Amino acid sequence: MLLNLLSQISWQFQNDTLLQWETGHAYVNVLVEGESASLFSYHDHGKPMYYFKIKGSEITPLLFKKYTIKLASNFAQEYLFNNAYREQLKEYVSCGNQNIDKVSYEKNDLIKHFIEFNQCTKSGYTEFKNSLSKKGKFLVNLGASINNMQFRIEEFIDAAPNAVFSKEKCIGFSAGIEYLIPLNRYIFGVFTDASYSYYQSNKIFINDPISSIDESNEIVYKSISFPIGLIYYLNFDRKHRLFLKAAFVPQIILSDSYLNLGLKETFSPSSRELFGIGYKYSNLGIELGYYTPINITQQLHKRPSEFTEMSFKLTYGLQWFGDR
Repeated sequence: MLLNLLSQISWQFQNDTLLQWETGHAYVNVLVEGESASLFSYHDHGKPMYYFKIKGSEITPLLFKKYTIKLASNFAQEYLFNNAYREQLKEYVSCGNQNIDKVSYEKNDLIKHFIEFNQCTKSGYTEFKNSLSKKGKFLVNLGASINNMQFRIEEFIDAAPNAVFSKEKCIGFSAGIEYLIPLNRYIFGVFTDASYSYYQSNKIFINDPISSIDESNEIVYKSISFPIGLIYYLNFDRKHRLFLKAAFVPQIILSDSYLNLGLKETFSPSSRELFGIGYKYSNLGIELGYYTPINITQQLHKRPSEFTEMSFKLTYGLQWFGDR
Protein backbone atom coordinates (compact mmCIF):
# COMPACT_ATOMS: atom_id res chain seq x y z
CA MET A 1 0.00 0.00 0.00
CA LEU A 2 2.81 2.36 0.87
CA LEU A 3 4.71 1.66 -2.33
CA ASN A 4 1.54 2.06 -4.40
CA LEU A 5 0.81 5.43 -2.77
CA LEU A 6 4.33 6.69 -3.32
CA SER A 7 4.17 5.72 -6.95
CA GLN A 8 1.26 8.17 -7.38
CA ILE A 9 3.12 11.09 -5.84
CA SER A 10 4.06 13.86 -8.30
CA TRP A 11 6.86 16.12 -7.07
CA GLN A 12 6.66 19.68 -8.32
CA PHE A 13 9.50 22.05 -7.42
CA GLN A 14 9.05 25.76 -7.01
CA ASN A 15 12.35 27.57 -7.50
CA ASP A 16 12.08 30.02 -4.61
CA THR A 17 15.72 29.32 -3.88
CA LEU A 18 17.88 26.97 -5.91
CA LEU A 19 19.91 24.43 -3.94
CA GLN A 20 22.22 23.70 -6.86
CA TRP A 21 24.39 26.71 -7.58
CA GLU A 22 26.12 27.99 -10.66
CA THR A 23 29.15 30.24 -10.74
CA GLY A 24 28.55 33.62 -12.35
CA HIS A 25 28.04 37.32 -11.78
CA ALA A 26 24.93 38.99 -10.42
CA TYR A 27 24.00 42.36 -8.93
CA VAL A 28 22.52 42.01 -5.46
CA ASN A 29 20.62 44.59 -3.44
CA VAL A 30 22.06 45.59 -0.08
CA LEU A 31 19.24 45.51 2.47
CA VAL A 32 21.23 45.78 5.72
CA GLU A 33 24.95 46.55 5.88
CA GLY A 34 26.36 45.90 9.32
CA GLU A 35 29.71 45.55 11.02
CA SER A 36 28.73 42.11 12.34
CA ALA A 37 26.29 40.87 9.68
CA SER A 38 24.87 42.09 6.37
CA LEU A 39 21.82 41.00 4.38
CA PHE A 40 21.44 41.00 0.58
CA SER A 41 18.70 40.10 -1.89
CA TYR A 42 18.52 38.96 -5.50
CA HIS A 43 15.51 38.37 -7.72
CA ASP A 44 15.60 35.45 -10.15
CA HIS A 45 12.60 35.71 -12.49
CA GLY A 46 10.73 37.72 -9.88
CA LYS A 47 11.34 35.29 -6.99
CA PRO A 48 13.48 36.62 -4.14
CA MET A 49 16.59 34.93 -2.83
CA TYR A 50 18.54 36.19 0.16
CA TYR A 51 22.20 36.10 1.10
CA PHE A 52 24.16 37.03 4.17
CA LYS A 53 27.67 37.90 5.16
CA ILE A 54 29.26 37.93 8.58
CA LYS A 55 32.47 39.67 9.55
CA GLY A 56 35.43 38.11 7.78
CA SER A 57 33.41 35.78 5.52
CA GLU A 58 32.19 35.69 1.93
CA ILE A 59 28.59 36.29 0.86
CA THR A 60 26.63 33.07 1.47
CA PRO A 61 23.12 32.05 0.29
CA LEU A 62 20.39 31.64 2.89
CA LEU A 63 19.00 28.22 1.96
CA PHE A 64 15.26 27.86 1.51
CA LYS A 65 13.14 25.75 -0.82
CA LYS A 66 9.45 25.08 -1.21
CA TYR A 67 8.17 21.74 -2.51
CA THR A 68 4.69 20.93 -3.73
CA ILE A 69 3.55 17.34 -3.23
CA LYS A 70 0.62 16.25 -5.37
CA LEU A 71 -0.92 12.89 -4.47
CA ALA A 72 -3.62 11.23 -6.56
CA SER A 73 -5.94 13.54 -8.49
CA ASN A 74 -8.57 13.37 -5.77
CA PHE A 75 -6.12 14.40 -3.04
CA ALA A 76 -5.31 17.99 -2.08
CA GLN A 77 -1.81 19.36 -2.70
CA GLU A 78 0.61 19.42 0.21
CA TYR A 79 3.66 21.61 0.72
CA LEU A 80 7.02 20.85 2.27
CA PHE A 81 9.67 23.40 3.14
CA ASN A 82 13.42 23.18 3.44
CA ASN A 83 14.11 25.85 6.09
CA ALA A 84 17.86 25.38 6.23
CA TYR A 85 18.29 29.16 6.46
CA ARG A 86 17.09 29.04 10.07
CA GLU A 87 19.94 26.70 11.00
CA GLN A 88 22.32 29.12 9.30
CA LEU A 89 20.90 32.03 11.29
CA LYS A 90 21.12 30.05 14.56
CA GLU A 91 24.77 29.25 13.88
CA TYR A 92 26.03 32.56 12.51
CA VAL A 93 23.48 35.34 13.12
CA SER A 94 22.01 34.78 16.56
CA CYS A 95 22.31 36.93 19.66
CA GLY A 96 20.46 37.14 22.96
CA ASN A 97 16.83 36.02 22.98
CA GLN A 98 16.16 36.15 19.23
CA ASN A 99 13.50 33.58 18.30
CA ILE A 100 14.81 32.38 14.96
CA ASP A 101 12.10 29.74 14.52
CA LYS A 102 9.63 32.57 13.90
CA VAL A 103 11.77 34.28 11.25
CA SER A 104 10.13 33.68 7.86
CA TYR A 105 11.91 33.76 4.53
CA GLU A 106 10.45 37.19 3.85
CA LYS A 107 12.20 40.50 3.30
CA ASN A 108 10.76 42.39 6.28
CA ASP A 109 11.34 39.53 8.73
CA LEU A 110 14.93 39.04 7.64
CA ILE A 111 15.69 42.77 7.72
CA LYS A 112 14.26 43.01 11.23
CA HIS A 113 16.34 40.00 12.38
CA PHE A 114 19.62 41.37 10.99
CA ILE A 115 18.99 44.81 12.50
CA GLU A 116 18.27 43.24 15.90
CA PHE A 117 21.41 41.12 15.61
CA ASN A 118 23.63 44.15 14.91
CA GLN A 119 21.97 46.05 17.74
CA CYS A 120 22.46 43.11 20.11
CA THR A 121 26.16 42.86 19.21
CA LYS A 122 26.50 46.64 19.54
CA SER A 123 27.60 46.93 15.91
CA GLY A 124 26.97 49.78 13.55
CA TYR A 125 24.62 49.16 10.64
CA THR A 126 22.76 50.87 7.82
CA GLU A 127 19.37 49.88 6.46
CA PHE A 128 18.88 50.59 2.76
CA LYS A 129 15.27 51.17 1.84
CA ASN A 130 13.73 51.00 -1.60
CA SER A 131 13.24 54.61 -2.69
CA LEU A 132 9.74 53.77 -3.95
CA SER A 133 8.72 52.62 -0.47
CA LYS A 134 9.62 55.95 1.08
CA LYS A 135 7.25 58.81 1.58
CA GLY A 136 7.73 62.22 0.08
CA LYS A 137 8.96 65.13 2.14
CA PHE A 138 7.13 68.41 2.58
CA LEU A 139 9.31 71.39 3.46
CA VAL A 140 8.31 74.88 4.53
CA ASN A 141 10.84 77.47 3.33
CA LEU A 142 11.17 81.00 4.69
CA GLY A 143 13.41 83.46 2.86
CA ALA A 144 14.78 86.99 2.73
CA SER A 145 16.34 88.37 -0.43
CA ILE A 146 18.22 91.30 -1.91
CA ASN A 147 16.73 92.06 -5.33
CA ASN A 148 18.61 94.03 -7.97
CA MET A 149 15.92 95.67 -10.16
CA GLN A 150 15.80 98.08 -13.06
CA PHE A 151 13.07 99.56 -15.29
CA ARG A 152 13.31 101.08 -18.77
CA ILE A 153 10.58 102.37 -21.08
CA GLU A 154 10.45 103.56 -24.70
CA GLU A 155 9.61 107.16 -25.55
CA PHE A 156 6.41 108.05 -27.42
CA ILE A 157 8.20 108.74 -30.69
CA ASP A 158 9.34 105.72 -32.69
CA ALA A 159 13.10 105.15 -32.60
CA ALA A 160 13.48 107.51 -29.65
CA PRO A 161 15.89 106.47 -26.89
CA ASN A 162 14.96 104.60 -23.78
CA ALA A 163 14.11 106.30 -20.55
CA VAL A 164 16.03 104.22 -18.02
CA PHE A 165 15.44 104.32 -14.30
CA SER A 166 18.34 103.53 -11.99
CA LYS A 167 19.20 100.11 -10.68
CA GLU A 168 18.12 99.69 -7.10
CA LYS A 169 18.76 97.04 -4.48
CA CYS A 170 15.56 96.21 -2.62
CA ILE A 171 14.66 93.83 0.18
CA GLY A 172 12.16 91.03 -0.47
CA PHE A 173 10.55 88.28 1.60
CA SER A 174 9.14 84.88 0.72
CA ALA A 175 7.37 81.87 2.22
CA GLY A 176 6.67 78.65 0.38
CA ILE A 177 6.20 74.88 0.28
CA GLU A 178 8.44 72.31 -1.38
CA TYR A 179 7.63 68.64 -2.00
CA LEU A 180 10.55 66.23 -2.48
CA ILE A 181 9.68 63.20 -4.60
CA PRO A 182 10.82 59.87 -3.01
CA LEU A 183 13.05 58.79 -5.91
CA ASN A 184 16.86 58.44 -6.05
CA ARG A 185 17.59 60.08 -2.69
CA TYR A 186 15.04 62.87 -3.20
CA ILE A 187 16.86 64.53 -6.10
CA PHE A 188 13.65 65.91 -7.67
CA GLY A 189 11.04 68.20 -6.18
CA VAL A 190 8.27 70.65 -6.95
CA PHE A 191 7.83 73.98 -5.19
CA THR A 192 5.73 77.08 -4.94
CA ASP A 193 5.95 80.18 -2.79
CA ALA A 194 4.76 83.74 -2.38
CA SER A 195 7.47 86.40 -2.79
CA TYR A 196 7.05 90.10 -2.01
CA SER A 197 9.30 92.62 -3.74
CA TYR A 198 9.46 96.42 -3.84
CA TYR A 199 11.17 98.80 -6.29
CA GLN A 200 11.20 102.59 -6.26
CA SER A 201 13.27 105.10 -8.22
CA ASN A 202 13.03 108.74 -9.34
CA LYS A 203 16.47 108.83 -10.96
CA ILE A 204 16.12 108.63 -14.74
CA PHE A 205 18.66 108.56 -17.61
CA ILE A 206 17.76 109.87 -21.09
CA ASN A 207 20.26 110.18 -23.98
CA ASP A 208 23.25 110.85 -21.76
CA PRO A 209 24.92 109.35 -18.71
CA ILE A 210 24.05 112.36 -16.54
CA SER A 211 21.26 111.47 -14.12
CA SER A 212 18.51 113.86 -13.26
CA ILE A 213 16.26 113.73 -10.24
CA ASP A 214 12.76 114.96 -10.84
CA GLU A 215 9.98 114.19 -8.40
CA SER A 216 7.53 114.00 -11.32
CA ASN A 217 9.54 111.12 -12.85
CA GLU A 218 9.05 108.21 -10.52
CA ILE A 219 8.29 104.52 -10.47
CA VAL A 220 6.85 102.66 -7.48
CA TYR A 221 6.48 98.95 -8.15
CA LYS A 222 5.19 96.52 -5.52
CA SER A 223 4.36 92.94 -6.42
CA ILE A 224 3.69 89.49 -5.02
CA SER A 225 5.03 86.68 -7.22
CA PHE A 226 3.91 83.04 -7.11
CA PRO A 227 6.60 80.89 -8.74
CA ILE A 228 5.53 77.30 -9.50
CA GLY A 229 8.29 75.02 -10.68
CA LEU A 230 10.72 72.12 -10.47
CA ILE A 231 13.91 71.70 -8.46
CA TYR A 232 16.80 69.29 -8.97
CA TYR A 233 19.29 68.41 -6.21
CA LEU A 234 22.85 67.18 -6.50
CA ASN A 235 23.42 65.49 -3.13
CA PHE A 236 26.92 65.23 -1.70
CA ASP A 237 25.70 63.82 1.62
CA ARG A 238 22.75 64.31 3.97
CA LYS A 239 23.69 67.93 4.73
CA HIS A 240 25.41 69.30 1.61
CA ARG A 241 23.38 69.78 -1.58
CA LEU A 242 23.59 71.87 -4.73
CA PHE A 243 20.37 72.58 -6.61
CA LEU A 244 18.96 73.98 -9.83
CA LYS A 245 15.43 75.28 -10.19
CA ALA A 246 13.13 76.60 -12.90
CA ALA A 247 9.66 78.05 -12.51
CA PHE A 248 6.77 79.82 -14.19
CA VAL A 249 6.04 83.02 -12.26
CA PRO A 250 2.63 84.70 -12.35
CA GLN A 251 2.39 87.81 -10.22
CA ILE A 252 0.04 90.35 -8.70
CA ILE A 253 0.97 94.04 -8.94
CA LEU A 254 -0.30 95.85 -5.86
CA SER A 255 -2.74 98.72 -6.35
CA ASP A 256 -0.46 101.46 -4.96
CA SER A 257 2.12 100.83 -7.70
CA TYR A 258 2.43 103.50 -10.41
CA LEU A 259 4.62 105.09 -13.07
CA ASN A 260 4.81 108.88 -13.28
CA LEU A 261 6.33 110.45 -16.40
CA GLY A 262 4.19 113.57 -16.36
CA LEU A 263 1.03 111.49 -16.01
CA LYS A 264 0.51 108.81 -13.42
CA GLU A 265 -0.07 105.41 -15.02
CA THR A 266 -0.75 101.93 -13.64
CA PHE A 267 0.92 98.70 -14.72
CA SER A 268 -0.28 95.68 -16.68
CA PRO A 269 0.13 92.30 -14.94
CA SER A 270 2.58 90.01 -16.72
CA SER A 271 4.10 86.58 -16.12
CA ARG A 272 7.76 85.62 -16.36
CA GLU A 273 10.16 82.73 -15.77
CA LEU A 274 12.63 82.11 -12.97
CA PHE A 275 15.94 80.21 -13.18
CA GLY A 276 17.97 79.64 -10.04
CA ILE A 277 21.07 77.94 -8.69
CA GLY A 278 21.93 77.47 -5.04
CA TYR A 279 23.46 75.51 -2.19
CA LYS A 280 21.93 74.09 0.97
CA TYR A 281 23.67 73.12 4.16
CA SER A 282 21.22 71.26 6.36
CA ASN A 283 18.28 73.69 6.81
CA LEU A 284 20.09 76.79 5.55
CA GLY A 285 20.31 77.78 1.91
CA ILE A 286 21.61 80.45 -0.43
CA GLU A 287 20.24 81.02 -3.92
CA LEU A 288 20.94 83.19 -6.95
CA GLY A 289 17.85 83.78 -9.10
CA TYR A 290 17.38 85.29 -12.55
CA TYR A 291 13.95 86.48 -13.74
CA THR A 292 13.30 86.90 -17.46
CA PRO A 293 12.48 90.52 -18.48
CA ILE A 294 8.80 91.50 -18.70
CA ASN A 295 6.76 94.28 -20.27
CA ILE A 296 4.58 95.85 -17.55
CA THR A 297 3.26 98.78 -19.64
CA GLN A 298 1.33 96.86 -22.27
CA GLN A 299 -1.67 99.14 -21.75
CA LEU A 300 0.31 102.19 -22.93
CA HIS A 301 0.23 102.76 -26.69
CA LYS A 302 3.71 102.62 -28.25
CA ARG A 303 5.39 102.57 -24.87
CA PRO A 304 6.75 99.06 -24.31
CA SER A 305 8.96 98.57 -21.31
CA GLU A 306 11.40 96.13 -19.79
CA PHE A 307 11.57 95.30 -16.11
CA THR A 308 14.56 93.19 -15.04
CA GLU A 309 15.34 91.52 -11.75
CA MET A 310 18.01 89.33 -10.18
CA SER A 311 17.89 88.14 -6.58
CA PHE A 312 20.20 86.80 -3.91
CA LYS A 313 18.20 84.90 -1.32
CA LEU A 314 18.87 83.36 2.08
CA THR A 315 16.44 80.61 3.13
CA TYR A 316 15.65 78.48 6.14
CA GLY A 317 13.72 75.26 5.64
CA LEU A 318 11.61 73.30 8.10
CA GLN A 319 10.43 69.77 7.33
CA TRP A 320 6.65 69.63 7.67
CA PHE A 321 6.13 65.88 7.41
CA GLY A 322 7.46 62.84 5.55
CA ASP A 323 10.39 60.45 6.01
CA ARG A 324 13.20 61.97 7.98
